Amino acid sequence: MKVERANSSFAWRVLSNFCALSSLQMANMLLPLVSLPYLMRVLGPEKIGVLAIAEGFTQCFVVLANWGFGLSASREVSLLRDRPQELARCYSAVVSARLTLSLLGLLVFVGVIFTVPMFRTERFVFLLSYGKVIPCILFPIWFFQGLERMHFIAVLNLLGRISSTAFIFLLIANEHDYVIVPVITMIEAIFVGVAAQSIVFAGFRLPFTLVGPRLVFGQLREAASFFVVSCSIVLYTTTNPFLLGLFVAPAQVGYFKAAYQIARASFNLLHCLCFSLYPAMCKIASESASRAWQVLKRTLFLAMIPTAIGSLIPTVCAAQISRLAFGPGFDETIPLLHVLGILPFIGLFTNTFGIQGLLAFGHQNAFSRLMVFVTCIHLIIASLLCMRFGAFGMAVSVIITETLIAFGSFRLLRNTLRQTGVFSDSCCESTPRVAAHVPPRYSSHSQLCTRGASPR
Repeated sequence: MKVERANSSFAWRVLSNFCALSSLQMANMLLPLVSLPYLMRVLGPEKIGVLAIAEGFTQCFVVLANWGFGLSASREVSLLRDRPQELARCYSAVVSARLTLSLLGLLVFVGVIFTVPMFRTERFVFLLSYGKVIPCILFPIWFFQGLERMHFIAVLNLLGRISSTAFIFLLIANEHDYVIVPVITMIEAIFVGVAAQSIVFAGFRLPFTLVGPRLVFGQLREAASFFVVSCSIVLYTTTNPFLLGLFVAPAQVGYFKAAYQIARASFNLLHCLCFSLYPAMCKIASESASRAWQVLKRTLFLAMIPTAIGSLIPTVCAAQISRLAFGPGFDETIPLLHVLGILPFIGLFTNTFGIQGLLAFGHQNAFSRLMVFVTCIHLIIASLLCMRFGAFGMAVSVIITETLIAFGSFRLLRNTLRQTGVFSDSCCESTPRVAAHVPPRYSSHSQLCTRGASPR
């Protein structure tokens, strides 16, 4: 009876969080389908390419500011949710670490902008694009994710996206207004971040307090392996337009950016499932490895068919989607969609075996080594293919990289679970329950409490 009740509670939490994030991602899919064609027509592919290059370069500093806390801190919050004093220390330490990294990144960012001639020409666009780092400081997504309160993330992001989309139509009228796009993004980030901090302070009674450097460096050390994973993911995903821009004209980057956004539409729903399931998988894996493996297999089976359909639509209907979304003159996105359309299906296996598997089971070091190796291969393959085939070469390299990560993650997860006996014939038997690991740097500084952090 207790097992059935626990399974029901787990399924309900994941389902409610998935529904909240899915509603957000549906808006994230629909709103760009409205704003992106408008921007492509008004600004043209060249200006869109400039914005994509600036965004890709800024994303490197977003990763630096995040430092893998999206994975490490969310897991820690999930384990500390019933200990509010330790949770408050964890929250302040992570925010302090992100603020420090953001300021250090800003110094490097400004130095590069005024050193590289290509960036100096569009320095205002690049400097304004650094506003994408603001959510790393103000918006603690990792905190809400760890507590499995995803509806806060969904509501705040939804309000920000709707307002930014409205401002795009109100303020951007010709190609000279392309500088306004990063300004709108920055204003959205500030609005959402301030609202999120208000919820944390008033709803969860977790005000930001000054913490010692030992706790800050402890958080940085704890998230180091996750930082390698996050950095590798960004290098083979969001920085691809920046890398492509080193070899081709900005217009080609604009075509790739448009096709990539369409191909990732159904992938965003998969990201919702991954985002919702990860903190719960961390807690289950700390208690029973065999039960976590069963949940992992069941999730993969249920997600395969809808993900396959989501991959098939942009692949088969590439021409119709391109002309409907962007109008005539953007036929160069059609072959890119033919290649990138299968990305969500391959990404399902990457997320299942990598994020939900290796990271939730505590094998982040093995996963980070795999990511570094595959990312190095991606940079080499992408550079060679971009020089020869332009945007089409980048699309092919993205699919190759995603496939290598999915295959490598499965091999690593299978080998590690075989060593613990989970992958053997007795995998249906429950392994001994172990206490969830509480980071000693928090439990040693305050008395353990039984009252959880809950909103008023």
